[in-house]
Amino acid sequence: MSNLVVSNISDGTTSVGTGYVVNGSAKVWAFYTTKTTTSIFDSNNVSSLSDLGTGVTGITVINSYNSSTSYNVTAFGGDPGSSTAFVTDANNTRNTTTFVVDTRNTSNTNIDCGRVSATSHGDLA
Repeated sequence: MSNLVVSNISDGTTSVGTGYVVNGSAKVWAFYTTKTTTSIFDSNNVSSLSDLGTGVTGITVINSYNSSTSYNVTAFGGDPGSSTAFVTDANNTRNTTTFVVDTRNTSNTNIDCGRVSATSHGDLA
C-alpha cells in the first residue's frame, strides 16, 4: 500500500491542514430504521446493526476505536410525517467495536423509529 503525505488540502482559494480533516471527520455514521425490522439505509464503517429490543440498537464498526472511552456518539431519530419528538441516547454500553443507541419518546419510553441517524467521532485503532 502507498501513502500520500500532505500537510494541507486546498480547493484553490481556501486551505486546511490535513490534521483537521483526519481528526475532525466522522469515523462512523449510520442512517437506519428500527420500524418493523432494523435495517441500514446507508452507512460508513458499519459492519452490522443489532436489534437489542424496542428502541435499542447496537452498532458494530468495521475499524475499531483505540479504546472504549476515546470516542463520542451523537444520534437523533424520528418518524416521517409525525409530530412526535424522539430523544436518542448513545448509552454507556460501548467498547472498541460496538456502541448502543436508544430512541425514546417524550415520556422517556423506548420506541422504534422510522429514521435514526448516528455519528461517531474519535480515534481509530
